[in-house]
Amino acid sequence: MISFSKEVKGSILAIICVPIFGLFPVVVKYGVANVNPIVFGSYAALVCAAFLFGVLSFARTSFSMFVDVHIQLRLVVIGVFGTFLSSVFFFVGSTMTSGINAAILLQIEPVYSIFIGYIFLKERIRLKQIYATILVVLGTLLVLYNGRLSVNIGDIFILLTPLCWQIGHYNGKVLMRDTGIGPVMVSFGRTLYGGLFLLFLALILYRHGVFTQNVYSLLPVIIFQGVITYAVGFMLWYKTLTLINLSKATALITPYPVFSFFMAQFLLKESPTIYQIVGLSVVIVGIYFLLHVKSEVLSSIDA
Repeated sequence: MISFSKEVKGSILAIICVPIFGLFPVVVKYGVANVNPIVFGSYAALVCAAFLFGVLSFARTSFSMFVDVHIQLRLVVIGVFGTFLSSVFFFVGSTMTSGINAAILLQIEPVYSIFIGYIFLKERIRLKQIYATILVVLGTLLVLYNGRLSVNIGDIFILLTPLCWQIGHYNGKVLMRDTGIGPVMVSFGRTLYGGLFLLFLALILYRHGVFTQNVYSLLPVIIFQGVITYAVGFMLWYKTLTLINLSKATALITPYPVFSFFMAQFLLKESPTIYQIVGLSVVIVGIYFLLHVKSEVLSSIDA
């Protein structure tokens, strides 16, 4: 049997997350065409929490750690930033700016992760990693730019979205490191609290739109979003964070909008442009170099 190092396992898991997270905007776009985005997001998050509760119960996982006050507070923070605020900023910002702008601006996330990883997690950031991250970001921007770009005031909300994700990821990584709580429990807490906050907001703003026929007719889509792109994606993602640095993991999943873009083009039977072909090539080169970057902390001895 082939034995992989933590570095290789983490990198593989991060790459597997790319197509899963790439499904997110595609499924959301379909869902919010008929249901309010906040309502859709709350139901999907709570479906995820229910599914993960079942997984934990089936595995006979003890919930004793879950009731610890310190753990509860961390999970609330993860839920508020990772799911609640990020969803609000993303959905509101998406209504105020173009889809291409939203996709491009989300690519600032690796920049956030490098600063958070270096300052708070004491991760060693080597020049090779910075150069490779820049390649991945530039390649993704080239694919998404595709010869068009416009500016809208909703851009600031989009820029805040990946910052909220990174704050949630940071707290998740620290919580798992300090308490031994697993990826499934973190994912459960994130979607439970995030979903409840979203549902509360939806009840305040869209009281009559929370329980409608459209919601029930979209249950298959909501379940798919909650189980696949949320539950499976989050479990793999938090497991990734236990194996490699946050900054490297974030850089590796950065190309997920490229997957969304090409999948949408495939469904629409459109041919890729030169921007997309060149951009994808740059992304692949950047990922290749990232795979050869070792996750280290500042106390580690230089190789």
